[in-house]
Amino acid sequence: MSFSLLQLAALWLAVATGGLVQGATGFGYALIAAPTLMLIAPHMVPGPVILAGLLLTLMMSLREWREVDLKLVGWIMLGTLPGLWLGAEVLSWISARGLAFLFGSLTLLAVGLSWFAPHFHPSPKLLGPAGVLSGVMSITTSMGGPPVALSLQHLPGPKLRGVLSVVFSFGSAISVLTLWRIGRMGAAEFQLGLMFMPAIGLGFLLSYPIKNRLNHAAVRRAVLLVAACSGMAVILRELL
Repeated sequence: MSFSLLQLAALWLAVATGGLVQGATGFGYALIAAPTLMLIAPHMVPGPVILAGLLLTLMMSLREWREVDLKLVGWIMLGTLPGLWLGAEVLSWISARGLAFLFGSLTLLAVGLSWFAPHFHPSPKLLGPAGVLSGVMSITTSMGGPPVALSLQHLPGPKLRGVLSVVFSFGSAISVLTLWRIGRMGAAEFQLGLMFMPAIGLGFLLSYPIKNRLNHAAVRRAVLLVAACSGMAVILRELL
């Protein structure tokens, strides 16, 4: 698929901004990048966003490896794996219009969970279901961050980024393979994902000097507001 220069600029800006936000706070990349792609090329969602995000999470895993808690990663992944399978089943039969409504609805759900959820203390009873929901949302919309980010929100910044990055790396790799298996990750999606990677790298590099200086609460609110507007725009486009 060909894009205009304006469309490419919008996609690159969204991806770079998402990379910057996630590199600094632990999540938020897909909440910015995926709705932008959904508005410009809905049939390309979610493969390119997940593929480019895999590079971001791998780089973050290397940067924060000392802070990774493998026990927390394990509990989340026990839920993520069946969630990815369930999400793939949904993708294999849902129509383009249905995917648009699902995408918009799950975007608003992710925002609502992130905005209104109380303070949680992570436990296997919480991390497992959070992993399931994350897996479903990841492979259907590429936005699997909010459920697990909420379940780990009490952690210090470096540990939060480390655990989320490892979880997202495993989840993204499995998602890419699963999307390819069900015919939703072809040459066009792969090429677009590669085109996003320089923007991802730029956003990640820019996150270095500010990851410990940002007002994380303000950034989080801004990301959620943008995501909510994008989710509503996707739904309204299908209704009008």
